[in-house]
Amino acid sequence: MTQRTTRALIVTRPAIGTYEPDVLRLEERALPELGDGDLHLEVLYLSLDPTNRNWLKLEEANTLRSKIGRDLHVGDAMVGEILGRVIESRDPAYVPGDIVAGVGEWQEETVVPAARMRPVPKGGGELLATHLTIFSHIGLAAASGLHEIAKIQPGETVLVSAAGGATGRLAVGIAAAHGCTVIAIAGGPEKCAEAIASGATAAIDYKAEADLTSAIRAAAPNGVDVYFDNVGGPTLDAALMSMAQGGRVAVCGVLSDYDAGEDRVGVKNMFQVLIREIRIQGFLAQRYWEKRHVYYDELRGLLESGRIKHIADESVGLETAPQQLATLFKGANKGKLIVRIGAQADERL
Repeated sequence: MTQRTTRALIVTRPAIGTYEPDVLRLEERALPELGDGDLHLEVLYLSLDPTNRNWLKLEEANTLRSKIGRDLHVGDAMVGEILGRVIESRDPAYVPGDIVAGVGEWQEETVVPAARMRPVPKGGGELLATHLTIFSHIGLAAASGLHEIAKIQPGETVLVSAAGGATGRLAVGIAAAHGCTVIAIAGGPEKCAEAIASGATAAIDYKAEADLTSAIRAAAPNGVDVYFDNVGGPTLDAALMSMAQGGRVAVCGVLSDYDAGEDRVGVKNMFQVLIREIRIQGFLAQRYWEKRHVYYDELRGLLESGRIKHIADESVGLETAPQQLATLFKGANKGKLIVRIGAQADERL
């Protein structure tokens, strides 16, 4: 029998310090034989996320082991959230042609345990890619962070950092739809304008502000009740100086650390946490996986009403992924970063 092969992106070295695309190399790789419970998939889309950057450091302190049961090493195929179409199934729950989503290898075809995948329902007419940009870990993170961790209430002031990013943009829309006054922090006039269009009352361009602390205070003179943090570092420090008494910080991401290496910036304003009685809590969206249908229903309603939008920066071809990922850490992307591989342009369910 001829060994099946596929093109794959292979990890060449740990990505320490500034991310460089050469940490991934395109190679032809053999596909393993299917075992009981496995799926052979045509990979349709890759999702490119900040957490991929953390995994590429090849450190033990990451979330990958909880997702695939092992760490990532030099010589392994890179992994991340994918959408795939079933070619062959050894699981009775799936048949050829089914669409699935979950963590899989960055390859044109892959073999994965069906238990790692979730079904993507057909027939809704929505864009296939929305199951990476909205009805995915992205939407679940935005919704669960605001509802489960921050417990937002109508009339509160909510500050969102990285508001031009995939998760931040959804957080702005959800909080605004919930009756909150939303202040966005984003990089550049265009992303600030997008944040306003998504429902923010005010937007702060951190690239243009010499004093971010003063800018936040001016935008929220009565204090910030909730800070949805995607950045950490100096941005978190600035936010702490404007929190209301009893404010809540939901830590969704720490983008400032991802390229920092050993030069991570610590939080300097912890005294504010004490005197303002601030609660800071990190969270992983996967903890709320069983409630995803509740939050996806909320997101679907917001999408249909125009309160949130599917916005993606899409490149085509597996070979574009390493360079496409680099744009994330330069703030150059305008939407959720995805790579189209086997899907048709604007393919719908």
